[in-house]
Amino acid sequence: MAEILQEPLTAETPDISGVITKNGVSALATLTTGGQVTIPENIRESLRIHIGDTIEILITDKREAVIRPVSKKVDDVFCKLLRHGRKAVSPEDMDEAVRSRMRDMYK
Repeated sequence: MAEILQEPLTAETPDISGVITKNGVSALATLTTGGQVTIPENIRESLRIHIGDTIEILITDKREAVIRPVSKKVDDVFCKLLRHGRKAVSPEDMDEAVRSRMRDMYK
């Protein structure tokens, strides 16, 4: 279980040494009174997430949040992949291709 820190983080507290950003993509966001955060456009584009997509938020032992998209199933994108003249692929093969790609992209 992660250690819980008693003191709140301040603007001076974060230590981002060793943080690796993909293609140098980073951004700041503000928490609203309703507990919501808008993910900046450059981050959404980098993660390839869109309105209605599901994301997972993981908390590290250092009280840092990691945001990653949740893999989609074929049923979630039905008809979005239709291309006339393309050979049919089974849903199982598509699910495996999506899982494999997501593993490669978000290790």
